[in-house]
Amino acid sequence: GYELRITAPAGKVYYTTNGVDPRVYGSGSVSPAAVAYAGPIRLDRSVIVKARVLSGVTWSALSEAAFTVGAMGLPLIFSEIMYNPLNGDAFEFVEIQNTGPVPIDLSGFRIDGIDCAIPNGTVVAPGAVLVFANGTDPAAFATRYPGVVVTAYYRGNLSNAGERIALVDQHGRTVLAVHYDDKGGWPVLGDGAGFSIEPSDPAGDPNAPANWRPSERVYGTPGQPPRLPQ
Repeated sequence: GYELRITAPAGKVYYTTNGVDPRVYGSGSVSPAAVAYAGPIRLDRSVIVKARVLSGVTWSALSEAAFTVGAMGLPLIFSEIMYNPLNGDAFEFVEIQNTGPVPIDLSGFRIDGIDCAIPNGTVVAPGAVLVFANGTDPAAFATRYPGVVVTAYYRGNLSNAGERIALVDQHGRTVLAVHYDDKGGWPVLGDGAGFSIEPSDPAGDPNAPANWRPSERVYGTPGQPPRLPQ
């Protein structure tokens, strides 16, 4: 329900909400997908708005902005947790996925339950994942998971008996949280057998044991978005 207003010092504003440039490349004509701005634009879904001003035959530079609306909080999930890996805590990791349609800046966020501060400038693209790994032995982690990009190493350990971990924003507000466990219906293969745990349904209840399954292979799949069951 947010109403977007666009202003320009002169000329006529044209905009799109489908990711297309309002100007046709090469010809300089108005794109068929473009709309002439005539007043506030009501946004009822997440969109990327692109706009240009046409003054005579001259176009302005492109102005672009992403809007995420109609959702409680941010479209982020804990997409994989390796809390009790083979060969010790050095191989623990937590993975976060952006399930929304626009990039999300996580600068200043932190993960509670482990001592993990997310570096400034950290942006997670739509559908992409970020990996946060135990900082006990980064070289050993890199040997087991060659090529996996680690966004940040954390201090402390994930509890092998289960605990609550939460993503907290720069204002101290909880964005998402999960209380995993090693009993009570949680996947037994995640408790020391070498498998990580992953949500079966990204939109499901993160605290429901039935919504979690063991990873497809030993050591898990850090850095890879979870594959949904067929």
